[in-house]
Amino acid sequence: MPIRRECHVHQDARAGYENVSVRDIAHEMFSLADGATMSAKKDGMVNTGGFLAMHDGVLAERARTVLIVTEGFPTYGGLARRDLEAMAQGLEEVLEEDYLRYRLRSVEYFGDKLRAAGVPILEPTGGHAVYLDAKRFAPHLLHHSSRVKPSVALSISKGASVA
Repeated sequence: MPIRRECHVHQDARAGYENVSVRDIAHEMFSLADGATMSAKKDGMVNTGGFLAMHDGVLAERARTVLIVTEGFPTYGGLARRDLEAMAQGLEEVLEEDYLRYRLRSVEYFGDKLRAAGVPILEPTGGHAVYLDAKRFAPHLLHHSSRVKPSVALSISKGASVA
């Protein structure tokens, strides 16, 4: 689940967090974890990149060594400067309360419309996609192929796309 959605759920469901900002909840969550990965496509609002973060310095150094071979030097991670700047800006914007409410409500609205049309979806809707329940949506495909996933994501863009 993308961190923005998880923080919003935490804010709504946990006593004592209703007046804590999503940014502060995210900071607390990351401080309690041994490590984290992030896809910038979901939480950074960019078309490429992400990060791997960890508290263990020895493990981080081992990851950096592999990173040089697979992605590029740790100073840029294989990304152009404009991509890094866009990701930094996206991480700021994605934690803005108004944007977060808008984004989550947009996905929820999309899920409501699909459900009203009789399309089986997994609930609750996510923060970046609505997942079709493929077992109910296309059960005939599950019998013929082990490659069909039990859920299929529909995301909101300039129309619906299947991921």
